Amino acid sequence: MRSTIQTVVLVALAAMLVPCRATAEINFESSHTSALQKAKRTGRPICILFPYRVTSGSLDGFRHRVLRDAEVEKLCSKFIFLVLSRGNNRRLAEKYGVVYRGRGHWLDIVFIDKSENILCRSDLYCMRDTFIAHARKALSLAGPIVSKKDDKSIDIGLRKGKKAFENHDYRVAISYLGPVSKAQLDDPRVTEAKELMRTIQQEGRDKLSEILESTDPESASRAIRELEEIAREYEGCSVGETARGRIKEMLSDPELAQMRRETEANELLEKALASEADEDYRFAMAQLQRLVRDYSDTEAGATAEDRLRGLKSDDRVTQILEDAKATKKCRSWLSLAHSFELNEDYEKAIEYYDKVIAEFPSSSFAADARNKRDKANEMLK
Repeated sequence: MRSTIQTVVLVALAAMLVPCRATAEINFESSHTSALQKAKRTGRPICILFPYRVTSGSLDGFRHRVLRDAEVEKLCSKFIFLVLSRGNNRRLAEKYGVVYRGRGHWLDIVFIDKSENILCRSDLYCMRDTFIAHARKALSLAGPIVSKKDDKSIDIGLRKGKKAFENHDYRVAISYLGPVSKAQLDDPRVTEAKELMRTIQQEGRDKLSEILESTDPESASRAIRELEEIAREYEGCSVGETARGRIKEMLSDPELAQMRRETEANELLEKALASEADEDYRFAMAQLQRLVRDYSDTEAGATAEDRLRGLKSDDRVTQILEDAKATKKCRSWLSLAHSFELNEDYEKAIEYYDKVIAEFPSSSFAADARNKRDKANEMLK
């Protein structure tokens, strides 16, 4: 009995001492060149395993005893892995200081960054804890790392930014290319984004230089409008910020600021009158109300107040607005009634038909509601 208990305890202790196994294999790069390209793109350091031969037992032993550990695998997701046999890659082995020291020499491990600087190394009988310590040291020295999610974002940002650039939609292009160009990576995608951003900003600076400063109020007002267009088009880069700063500086002049308000008010009044001519009275009155509220100190604001008063007293306009309101409400109620009928809830459908009839009895919607209500009542019998 005692021997059985001892056996169970020993087995349990042994199980506790065995490292947790990883559930997935670590992917190895196919070549030194591809590993460096990925490192430059992502910032991840490279872990190079140097066995004497790729098929050697030392490499298999290291894979099973160290790399299959769950904690090691989690740490290794931040690295790029590469296997180079010392026998077939002597030039690279010498470059990284790997020297064959006889048959007892087990395995060399070298950690390098994207610029091929050696971060640290492990050699001989590298075990799990030693490998973890050296891997953490390499990560601390490697600099910022781009995650797979960020790497994908760079691809998407460059693709969409280039498309917007080709369409001369610089505002959208800047929103995509700006973050890519600021990535701290030695990556051709980042370089391309920086070049496109430089082209965009140069065009913006050329436009800014064409806006001549003038003491003439009319020229200054035109310059402010052009600067506002540049600020919108180049939002998110230095050109847009420069334009906004210049606008702020110009509007610090009370005369120019008031003239700008007059211009804005006239533009709003023009929109309101155009909508009134198209009998879009709801939009016209909304613009007129805004003018009265925000531009009461302008000539256009005073004109808007008079025009708004005239529209409110016009019975024809009042009727058109009421009809529009009725149309919106009745269509909504009739749609709800129809939905209830489809679900065979005729009592609820009749309730919404009655709403249309009660609130808008003389409308065409009411006539339609009466016919449908009669049919619904028939279904209840």
